[in-house]
Amino acid sequence: MTPPPIISSPQNPLIRRILKLRDNRYRQREGAVLVDGTREISRALAAGFRLQSLLTPATREKKSPLDDEHGKTSLHNLVDNGDKSVVLVSDELLAKVAYGGNPRGAVAVFDRPEPMTLERVRLPENPLVLVLVGIEKPGNAGAIFRSADAVGADAVILCGSGCDLFNPNLIRGSLGTVFSLPAVQALESDAFAWIRGRGLHCVTTIVGASQSFWDADYRGPTAIVVGSEAEGLAGCWRPESGAQCPAKTASDSDSLTMVSIPMAGIADSLNVSVAAAVLLFEARRQRLSLEATPSPLPAL
Repeated sequence: MTPPPIISSPQNPLIRRILKLRDNRYRQREGAVLVDGTREISRALAAGFRLQSLLTPATREKKSPLDDEHGKTSLHNLVDNGDKSVVLVSDELLAKVAYGGNPRGAVAVFDRPEPMTLERVRLPENPLVLVLVGIEKPGNAGAIFRSADAVGADAVILCGSGCDLFNPNLIRGSLGTVFSLPAVQALESDAFAWIRGRGLHCVTTIVGASQSFWDADYRGPTAIVVGSEAEGLAGCWRPESGAQCPAKTASDSDSLTMVSIPMAGIADSLNVSVAAAVLLFEARRQRLSLEATPSPLPAL
């Protein structure tokens, strides 16, 4: 089998296109997803994303980046079987196209899937859903996806966010878990109506709320709602929202619990990704307790 030619020029049309795909608007216009790293690429393949191009280093050392636990099966098979999507590039060129100039074994371009909608999300009998409101930083969103995956959340809904679900920094921060978690971008009012229609209880994070996060009950169908550090939560996510949320009725206030995370230092809040993880793992703790025994919650 004749190996594919090695690309070393940054003027190559494919290389120039991949460099342009670092721009969010260009990625969306091209219907493409740019993924860095063997682990993240393997997870995109496992989730059924359609591969356009896979850039791998031309040098095959004794220990190749594709030989790690994340890439040795799916990526090695593509390379060894001479898949037409595989492109060999020089180490210098791989470093040039990699995110932050820090190559982690491979760079890939996938087709962008059709956006997930709220109507297409299928929930289990006792779901745990995470709602992110106004989260703009891809790194924070990626870290939150990683925590949501760790606790077995059933869906993530992004509201009022300019953050692209497939931003390379979000993908990297999520370790590729964004590919396997049902994730939807929706208006706040639509998300609230969808949650209400499915009988989920909302636990919302509000700085200064009198109830602590560990006193809330997450054992039934639950939506955990977190807002940005700058703006917090308003509208539908507060009992007193009234006219700010046309989708809300008077009885909906009973399905909202506002909580805060007690702080012992001078800071009044945590980074949003940390705050989300704290609530998600409290929900996980309570749900594990429920599976073990229906008795009251164990003391902390």
